[in-house]
Amino acid sequence: MGFIISISNNFTGDEATMQVIRELRKKRYSIYLMSNIGGFYFEDMFQQMPQFFEENFDGYYTSSEADGYLKKPNSEYYDVFQSRYNIQQKQVIFIDDKRNNCIGALQSNSGNKFYPYHFISTKQFVQEFQVF
Repeated sequence: MGFIISISNNFTGDEATMQVIRELRKKRYSIYLMSNIGGFYFEDMFQQMPQFFEENFDGYYTSSEADGYLKKPNSEYYDVFQSRYNIQQKQVIFIDDKRNNCIGALQSNSGNKFYPYHFISTKQFVQEFQVF
């Protein structure tokens, strides 16, 4: 358990990215975190920093035993996310730093709702989406 706590205690969000997230939330966008880290590890991080997650994200989805440890880029991962948060009627800008994960979102049954964006840098994202 010490290893998990160590990871949790060392987690910090990139400040430029966090500023973008806060700005998007001000504009009333819903922000969800999707991670392959695994539910067990993520829950530990959440326990260590609940305020960080509650203030910055509307929800999160991580791989867990309950869903058979689905992970990005498995197309089912995105369908479970859509179902869990009941956002089938909304369009989702899916931002990921791995191109394969963006392709997985498009290949899911919910692919027509996902608009993947291959994240390279916060600066590039801000310029392309004109966040500020």
